[in-house]
Amino acid sequence: MILVTMAGGNVGLPLVEYLHAAGLPVRASTLEADQERLPAGVDAVLGDLAGPHVLHEAFTGVDALFLATGHPADEEPILTQAERAGVRRVVLLSSFSAGDLPDSPVGAEFRRIEEAVRSRDFAWTILRPQGFASTMVSLGWLPMFRQGRVRAPFGSVPVPIIHPADIASVAYTALTEDEGHQGRIYELTGPDALTLPEQVGEIAAAAGRDIAFEEIPVDVARRELQAFAPAMVVDYFLDVWTAVRPEVRDTVEKVTGRPARTFRQWAQENADTFRQAAVCTGNSPGT
Repeated sequence: MILVTMAGGNVGLPLVEYLHAAGLPVRASTLEADQERLPAGVDAVLGDLAGPHVLHEAFTGVDALFLATGHPADEEPILTQAERAGVRRVVLLSSFSAGDLPDSPVGAEFRRIEEAVRSRDFAWTILRPQGFASTMVSLGWLPMFRQGRVRAPFGSVPVPIIHPADIASVAYTALTEDEGHQGRIYELTGPDALTLPEQVGEIAAAAGRDIAFEEIPVDVARRELQAFAPAMVVDYFLDVWTAVRPEVRDTVEKVTGRPARTFRQWAQENADTFRQAAVCTGNSPGT
C-alpha cells in the first residue's frame, strides 16, 4: 500500500490518479474539502495527519510513502509513524532551494526535512523541482489576470518551470520501480526556460485574452504580492528569482521514459481558469 500525503494538491492528486489507474493499492491523505477531487474508489484518510489517531489509520498496511508537507514541522510525527508501520520506501517532495538556497528560511527547512528522511532507515528518493507552472495560480496572481496586466519583477530571467504532473510521474516511477531510484536526489525542470513575459503570453494565447506584462521593482512587487500571499511565501518567491538557474535538465525523461510536458501544455490545460478570471470582471475573450 502506498500512502500519498497532500493528495488533493497539484502533485499529490495526479500521483493518486496514476497509481489508481495502474491498479496499485493507494491511500490518499487529504483534507475533507478535497475528497471529491479524488478518483472514485480510492481509499482516503481525511483530516490533519498531525493527529495521532489519523496517523495510525493512515499508515495501517502501508509500506511506501509519498511525503509532501504543508507545514514543515509536520514531518517528524509522520516519519516516526512510518518507521513504526514498517514503511520501507519514501519519496520526498522537496525543493531546489534545499540545494541552491540552503541559508534562506525556506531552503533551510527543506534541507532539514531532507536530512530527517535520509537519517532514517528508508529507501529514499528526493525530488527537487525548480518552480511549478501552477505558481501562476497558487501565488494568487489571478486578480492580476482578471485585470489584464501582470506586474512582477525579474521579467528577463528565464526559468525552466515544471508541470506538476511531471513531478507526479517521477514520484510514481520512484515508488513503483524496485531498482535505480534509492538514494537519489532528482533535480527536476521543464523542457523550456521561459521568462515571465513569455509565460504570460502562453497563458494569454491559451485563454484567448490580451494580457500584458509590466516589470516592476522588487520592493513594489513585495508590497503588491503580500496582498495575495503570506509574507514568507512572497519572500521565498522573490529569493528564488535571485538564485534561479536557466539550465534545462532531462531528468523527467530519463526517469519516466517520456519527455517533460511544456508550459504551453499546462497553460492549455488550465485555460478555463484564466477564462473564468476574465468573466469575473465582465471582460470577453480578446478584450
